[in-house]
Amino acid sequence: MRHIIKIKSWYHFKRRIPKRYKKYYEYQDVIQVSLKTTSEAVAIQRASVLREELDRLWSKLSENTSLDKNHSYHKAVHTAQTFNFSYKSISELASSDIEKIVHRLDALQSDVPETPENISALLGGEEKPSFPISEAIDSFIEFEKPNHTRKSEDQLRKWKNPKLKAVNNFILVCGDLSIEKITRNDILAFRSWWHERVETENLSPNSPNKDFTHLRTPEGVKEVVM
Repeated sequence: MRHIIKIKSWYHFKRRIPKRYKKYYEYQDVIQVSLKTTSEAVAIQRASVLREELDRLWSKLSENTSLDKNHSYHKAVHTAQTFNFSYKSISELASSDIEKIVHRLDALQSDVPETPENISALLGGEEKPSFPISEAIDSFIEFEKPNHTRKSEDQLRKWKNPKLKAVNNFILVCGDLSIEKITRNDILAFRSWWHERVETENLSPNSPNKDFTHLRTPEGVKEVVM
């Protein structure tokens, strides 16, 4: 199995970074992520998806195209953690204690090499990428597909459509919000919208319950709106 290792009962993806791309991965020789499955068949399919994504990224690097914001942000997070700091955006640092900011500045003058990448990582130079709920559901469905390979097209549709319906209803009421920006008020607005529909359209309370189930349980979009 290419690029697949097993740790206890769980499968992981592990791939060595080619020498020509190591400059983009400071302090890192391999890429290793959990495939979140104990099934060999599912692991093989998920590893194949990750291989394709890496090949696509490295192909772009070979063409000298710039890294996207997602990669820049995650690289900054990794760099900060390498020096035992949690990554904080500029706005988060601005609202924190002055001692914490001074501690980061002191580190840059002593323990941490004062490179543009390190300065950005410790002082919040990369904006956190937006991850709208519409992309979350697409990613979730794509990631879960290997678990449903034995389903017919009709069974797959019945598994997928209620989740899409729940997310589309939420977007209709609250907009295609980034996950990190969804608040309790958005959830209450969505609940009020459903309450009004149940009352005015004489719907069963089971209808909103299904939406909330798909939005908040592991079988739905795990923790997407909570």
